[in-house]
Amino acid sequence: MELRHLRYFLAVGEASNFSKAAAQLRIAQPALSRQVHDLEHEIGVELLRRSPRGATFTAQGRVFLEQVRELLKLTDESVQKVKALVRGEYKDTRRIHVILYDKGHHDRGIIGRSGSHRRTQIVESGTRL
Repeated sequence: MELRHLRYFLAVGEASNFSKAAAQLRIAQPALSRQVHDLEHEIGVELLRRSPRGATFTAQGRVFLEQVRELLKLTDESVQKVKALVRGEYKDTRRIHVILYDKGHHDRGIIGRSGSHRRTQIVESGTRL
């Protein structure tokens, strides 16, 4: 399965018509129909019901369409983040917090206090490690 197959399926789903989707994608309608058919064959599920008036989703097709939308959105966002990183525009915003505790005073954090009985606790994104 290739991203191309998923993009084609999404286009057909949004247009509800192979001819309209093919025009938007700038490919021949028979080629688009074949690609979507190949996707259905690969996953073993009928996603669309075809008729002379257009295409409608099967129940499985509606579920798959939502998953494809999310997947393609995440793929596009990932590509944009990587490109921004290359340009020096993307910053990783994760932070690590270090909290020092005095022995016997585990209910309050002590930072910069002297004493040999300190332990370190590392918290990332609100999760204790």
